[in-house]
Amino acid sequence: MDQHGVCSLLLLLLLLRSKGVAEDEKYFHILKTCQFIEKSSQSDVHYQVQYWYNGLLQAFYNSSTEKVVGFTHYGKVFADEVNKSPDYLKVRRNDLNYYCKVLGAVLYKNIQVKAVPPVSRLKSVTSNSSEDSEVLVCSAYNFYPQQIRLSWLRDGVVIPDPPGMMITEMPGGEWRYQIHSYLQHKLNSGQNITCMIEHRGLQEPQLLKLERSEVQSNSVMLAWEGAILATGLFVLLASVVFHCRKTQ
Repeated sequence: MDQHGVCSLLLLLLLLRSKGVAEDEKYFHILKTCQFIEKSSQSDVHYQVQYWYNGLLQAFYNSSTEKVVGFTHYGKVFADEVNKSPDYLKVRRNDLNYYCKVLGAVLYKNIQVKAVPPVSRLKSVTSNSSEDSEVLVCSAYNFYPQQIRLSWLRDGVVIPDPPGMMITEMPGGEWRYQIHSYLQHKLNSGQNITCMIEHRGLQEPQLLKLERSEVQSNSVMLAWEGAILATGLFVLLASVVFHCRKTQ
């Protein structure tokens, strides 16, 4: 649950508590949800009940008003009946206490325990805008829940107004997420750049620092690969010229 906004937790209440087929073979179901407002709180919660028939929302109950609102002719008739019934309101209050406050607390605790820490990586890529700069990429993969914080530090001080970041769900990741953050940095500036990752699955913030030896080794490897490729092309060209002269 997120402190910056309302977060819906679909409990076992995503259950279709009542589901069946009417005489005219039209389907109906009742959907119940608990909507939590405050972070880590099972007391400030809204309980909602939706009554559906033949794919249309007929009526809607909200614990905030303790009233049922009808949207169709049959929904309005139903709302008029149950709003006059003290027994209906009593059942809804019992549902709120059991499903949202008691069962919701248990499920939320289980979700907290099952946090999956991120697999993190920091790398450097060539900058297209300037030859004397590089782009640092800080990535976190395969984490749950979605809430995570990536911060850039320059010589141990958090850089204000960090670059834009986007969290996306991993393809086929079963509720696992990934995030990437980019920072343009001048080469040979003498500054130490660190990426700090904070997540519920980590016991303490994770600090990633780029190993310059790795960057240099990658550069040397690329240089060797380029030299080998150039040598191969030269040998191939020489062989073609020699073959052409021999056949003339």
